[in-house]
Amino acid sequence: MFDHQYTHSIEIAAPPAAVWRVLSDLRRLPEWYYPSRRAELPDDSPLAPGKQFHLTIRTAVGIMVPAPGEIVAVDPERMLKWRGRSSGIAATATWRLEPGGAGTRLTHEFAGSGWMMMLSVLSGNAPKTAARRLNGLKRVVEAELREQNQSTK
Repeated sequence: MFDHQYTHSIEIAAPPAAVWRVLSDLRRLPEWYYPSRRAELPDDSPLAPGKQFHLTIRTAVGIMVPAPGEIVAVDPERMLKWRGRSSGIAATATWRLEPGGAGTRLTHEFAGSGWMMMLSVLSGNAPKTAARRLNGLKRVVEAELREQNQSTK
């Protein structure tokens, strides 16, 4: 079994509460979490360990595959951790939020195993995927904050 992990961080010009609002709303994953295309939750209960969710992801060759997930740990405005699996990969994603200066430092830790993880690492796509996720979340959070600030003027 091939195992790999990586960690990437980004600075987001928004307070942790604003980052958390988007990060913890799993229905919004397709807005920023590459390569997800659809997110479904069985109910509107709060995030808690054991809560299930279902992503549909689009592979590099364009095939849509199910990717069921489960929340592992939640510390509001500080950390969210989930695990999931899909064809050829089982992974855990941890998101850590740290206030700093005028914003939030968001760190994405990803640990995966399986042949899809091996292909992602060997092709050089693993760091690109992490960057797309972080940049996507940054884009959504900062745009939402700008809209809120505009509406209060």
